Amino acid sequence: MDPYAIDFRFVVVTHFLGLIGTTNSNVDNLTYTYQANSNKLLTVTDANNTSTAKLGDINDGTNTGNDYTYNGNGNLISDQNKHITFISYNLLNLPEKILVSGKGTVNYLYTADVSKLIKTVVDSTSSPVKTTVTDYIEGLVYERDTLRYIIDEEGRIRPEYDSGKALVYHWDYFEKNHLGNVRVVLGDNADTSVYAAIMETANSAT
Repeated sequence: MDPYAIDFRFVVVTHFLGLIGTTNSNVDNLTYTYQANSNKLLTVTDANNTSTAKLGDINDGTNTGNDYTYNGNGNLISDQNKHITFISYNLLNLPEKILVSGKGTVNYLYTADVSKLIKTVVDSTSSPVKTTVTDYIEGLVYERDTLRYIIDEEGRIRPEYDSGKALVYHWDYFEKNHLGNVRVVLGDNADTSVYAAIMETANSAT
């Protein structure tokens, strides 16, 4: 053993506040554990698991081992917290098939220049089984043969389909960070909702 080698093991704790119903509370109290001498994430545990609140945050699974496993190239191949049992990769090192336990599969097809061409989602939770195919053609994105949006340099253009009305297009502008990840989406369409204020009969006397 190298007497000068240092075995780094990182444990990071993160807290997130939010609303559970009408109560301001911790929705996530996360502890991250990484593989020794690596930046590969092994486990994420949540001391404030809020799976019943349906908040869309991380939900800690019931497994006792590592949450995440990787292949020889360092690619993620399973995620116990998201119930992803296996991810396969093609020769270009891109995800090809994702198996989600109890839900279904996601398949990807790429061109030779690694551009995404087709995504096929098979939802096994519905009866009959629901298959949704999304096609990516030079910035045009079709879902079930219907145009969903057009990608441009500043964001995307979305068609609005409303029965009995003329087709309208809306522009979404993307604000990105220094890594090119979208952080804010600014849209040009406005939506107004009107709610009627009524008095409950049981409280009308007071």
